[in-house]
Amino acid sequence: MEIAGSPAFPCREDQNVLEAMRHAGLNPLAIGCRGGGCGVCRVRVSDGEYFARPMSTACVPPEEAIEGLALACRIMPRTDLKMSAAPMDRCCKPKARKAA
Repeated sequence: MEIAGSPAFPCREDQNVLEAMRHAGLNPLAIGCRGGGCGVCRVRVSDGEYFARPMSTACVPPEEAIEGLALACRIMPRTDLKMSAAPMDRCCKPKARKAA
């Protein structure tokens, strides 16, 4: 896995991207609720395939999901992914903290 501006990190197919990123000691994204409801960990997937667990459509509307926007806490890779942080303009709960 790769998030722009951060070293590559491993992620199993049964692990969400945010969990794998944290396990690797990386913090290129802000972290919020970790449950798909706040939108803080929005990413744009530019390459690769993934399975997405349910996430708030207020944070990632279906038309944006089709364009590759997702929440890192809700996607699990099927192939290597290339991602970048996406604007949090659709966050449901804008309170976020930077990962430690």
